[in-house]
Amino acid sequence: MPSVVISIASAGVCAGKPITFTAAPINGGANPGYQWRVNGMAAGSTAVFVTGTLATQDKVQCFLAIDAVCPVAAQVALNILMVPVYPLPAFVIQAVAQSISQGDSVQLIITGTNNSSYKWTPAINISNTLVNNPKVCPIADQTYTVDVFSIAGCAASKQVTVSVITDVFVPSGFTPDGNGINDEWKIRGLELYPKCTVRVFDRWGGIVYSSTGYNKPWNGKPLNLLVSQTYVYAYVIDLKNGKVIKGTLTVI
Repeated sequence: MPSVVISIASAGVCAGKPITFTAAPINGGANPGYQWRVNGMAAGSTAVFVTGTLATQDKVQCFLAIDAVCPVAAQVALNILMVPVYPLPAFVIQAVAQSISQGDSVQLIITGTNNSSYKWTPAINISNTLVNNPKVCPIADQTYTVDVFSIAGCAASKQVTVSVITDVFVPSGFTPDGNGINDEWKIRGLELYPKCTVRVFDRWGGIVYSSTGYNKPWNGKPLNLLVSQTYVYAYVIDLKNGKVIKGTLTVI
C-alpha cells in the first residue's frame, strides 16, 4: 500500500518566515510524483516544499503519484497538517524629540508590546540596549535600530533617527516683501532653547523686536518696511545657557 510521510523542519514558525516540508514516499515506485496542497489549493510538485506564507490553522497535504502515474492521497497526522504560525511583534517606536543639541540626550520609547525583549543597535551613546525606553546622546545624526522579540522568539525591527544640531545658525538677512520666499527671519536650532531671548536694535539702540523663546520667526513687523529700502540692525540672542550670539541683520 503506497503512502507518504511528511516531516517538517520546525514545530512552529514565525509569520512570514519560510518553513520546509519533506515528503518520504513508501511503496511509491522508482519515480514517484508529488502534489502539495495548502487548504486544498495546489502549492508544489517536488519532494521538498518550502513556503513562507502560512497562517495559523492552514492545512498542508501531500499527494503521492506512484511512478508519477497513479495519484494516491496520503493521509497525514493532524499535528503535522496544521502548523502553528506565531505573529510578529507589533509596536510603535518614537523619540521624545526628533532633534537635539549636541551634548543633550533624548529618550526613545517603544509602545504596543507586552512581555517582549529588546535589543538596540548601535550600542553607542545609549543608556541601555535591552530596555524599551533607553536614553541616547549621539554626537551626530544617528539612526537607531531596535529588534523586538516576542515570547515565541519571533522578531521585528524598526528604526528611529535622532538629528543633532551642533550650533545655532542665524541668517544675516531676510526679505519680508510678502512673496513667500525668505519672508521670515528663520533661526535654525533656536527652538531647542525655549528660554532664550531675542532682541533686535536699530542704529540708535532702540529695540525694534524682542521675544522670549522663538516659537514663531520674526516677519519684520511692526516695522512696516518698504521693499525698496534696506535696513541694517544689530541683534543679541541670549541662549540662557551661558552663550550669547551677537551680529548684524539686513532687512531688505
